[in-house]
Amino acid sequence: REQTEAHKVEQRVREKENGDVHPVRRFAEHPAERVEEHGDREQTEQNGRGFGGKETPQRLGKNNELQHGEEKERHEQQLHVLPGGLVDGTERRDERIASGPLVHEMQQRTDRAGEREADQLPTQQPFLHKDTSVYLLCPLYGFRRHFIPRDTKTARPSLTRRAKTAILIMVICRAAVPDKEREASAELADDFGMDEQMSPLAGRQNIEFTNRQLVSLILPMLAEQLLGITVGLADSLMVATVGDASISAVSLVDSVSALMIYIFSAMATGGAAVAGQYIGQRQKEDACHAGQQLIALLAVVSVFFVALLYLFRAQVLTVMFGHIEPDVMAATNTYYLYVMASIPGIALYNGGAALWRTMGRSDISLKVSLLMNGINVAGNAILIFGFGMDVAGVAIPTLVSRTVAAAVILGMLFNDKLTLHLSNVRAFRLDMRLMKNIFYIGVPSGVENGMFHLGRLVLFSLISTFGTAAMVANAIGNTIANFNCFSGSAINLGLAAVVSQCVGAGEFDQARAYMKKIVKWTYGIMAVVNLGIMALLPFIMRVYNVSPEAEKLAVTVSLVHGISSIFLWIPAFTIPSFLRAAGDAQFTMLASMTTMWLVRVLLAYVLGRYLGYGVVGVWFAHAILDWLVRGAVFILRYRSGKWESMGIKT
Repeated sequence: REQTEAHKVEQRVREKENGDVHPVRRFAEHPAERVEEHGDREQTEQNGRGFGGKETPQRLGKNNELQHGEEKERHEQQLHVLPGGLVDGTERRDERIASGPLVHEMQQRTDRAGEREADQLPTQQPFLHKDTSVYLLCPLYGFRRHFIPRDTKTARPSLTRRAKTAILIMVICRAAVPDKEREASAELADDFGMDEQMSPLAGRQNIEFTNRQLVSLILPMLAEQLLGITVGLADSLMVATVGDASISAVSLVDSVSALMIYIFSAMATGGAAVAGQYIGQRQKEDACHAGQQLIALLAVVSVFFVALLYLFRAQVLTVMFGHIEPDVMAATNTYYLYVMASIPGIALYNGGAALWRTMGRSDISLKVSLLMNGINVAGNAILIFGFGMDVAGVAIPTLVSRTVAAAVILGMLFNDKLTLHLSNVRAFRLDMRLMKNIFYIGVPSGVENGMFHLGRLVLFSLISTFGTAAMVANAIGNTIANFNCFSGSAINLGLAAVVSQCVGAGEFDQARAYMKKIVKWTYGIMAVVNLGIMALLPFIMRVYNVSPEAEKLAVTVSLVHGISSIFLWIPAFTIPSFLRAAGDAQFTMLASMTTMWLVRVLLAYVLGRYLGYGVVGVWFAHAILDWLVRGAVFILRYRSGKWESMGIKT
């Protein structure tokens, strides 16, 4: 009987479709009368069952009345159902449209005991309107008892767990229909009480990085860091052939330029983390604009600081370096003139490299770094050994190489096919919303790195009071320390790119998972590198060929720093890198500055000067006590989970 009735309904709908009348609108002309008519017909057929077509005895009348009432109630509920939305029965009752042929005949019809089976009406109905994507969910309407309570009287049923599952399927099905056809699905989600933030895919995006992707991201950065250290050593060896005055000039000016580079490098990494969070949020346009704002910020700020350094050059050289011999001052002025002009170039290069790393293309920054360092080394060799130039032969290649690197890496970003790309410079407009987010992460990172380098200068001035052997041991220790930590610093750059996207997508558990995985890799790599360096210390000391006292002190500080790098460096520096990428840059800045001045600097003076441990006491306070306290503070911050609420605000 039910199949016959379904066939009749289907035939009636097909006839109406041939007359260009939508079946839902046709059945909505007189909804109340049609419910009564259908209910009366259902009761008549049920009363005529059995006994040769005669009416059933009067003792079954109550059951029939209950069944008729149930069917009528079901049809009254269906009056509120529209394909693509729900109508409020109290405020829009005049607009009620019955969709009985669509919903009722496909809905699972059960009696009060739950013994009647569901209708077997085929899922693919000829009366499904092609412009309504919500019909993809028509089979879900049949399971009313699963996600719409039977006692529902209003047009907005309570949202149960199964209802959320149904809406999730609806959102997935939206991808199969054009944009114009997705409005019905959006209306259905809205009427179920799910706004955009409650949608399963609205605030959380799936961000996944395979091991191969992580390795391809980290390996080029390891090579780039190692290349920079190695080229720096080769550069120092060539400078050593120029003369003592040139060596002193390069050492003095580089201490100032390194401070600027530390600041702009941290700002670039922090600003790229903002772009990474926008990528995680699937806001490509904001991500591109954030990258453009970052490059503009680095350009303006670097030029501003360079102008100040040129304007107050005499004061900078006098205050920082005190009394300098005339020949050293002349060489310092020459080197200062060229190298300070290269700071905007290296700042823009760092900004472009950070954007490429955020896109997972760290190989691009490696190739440009090869070009930059190749120009620098070749230029030094040509100008020093070919043309016999002094300190200018060292400074000019530095300026040219950094400027070329900035031009190349930024020029490659003018590609609309890239996730992060630069657009027409003339069309650039300052966006205070994006700039505020960049300041929120980038500026604290730059200040933290700047204060860190300033603390190193303070400790260097302290060590200079311990004698020549201590200064030589400190110089050797600093050179070896660069190799101790280069792998961890490179991995931290990759970690920032990964974590920023996970946090932007709201995938905090994935961020923790990648953090654990990368930390394990870092421990392994740091252990191999530092154990190898400690094994090579006797050979390294023979290369330097210093006095026995300086050699003994250099070996001691190198062992202290190497062992601490294996066990304490990762909590002290990898975890804050994670926190900065997550947006918790202000806390890391305050914590780092506090521990540096109260632990590193203060205890270095206590151990080195007042307790008489000299340079070894300074390195013990720096590499063990400071890192130990930093690590404990950042571990507690990481476990607190407060960084989850520190992401950029859209």
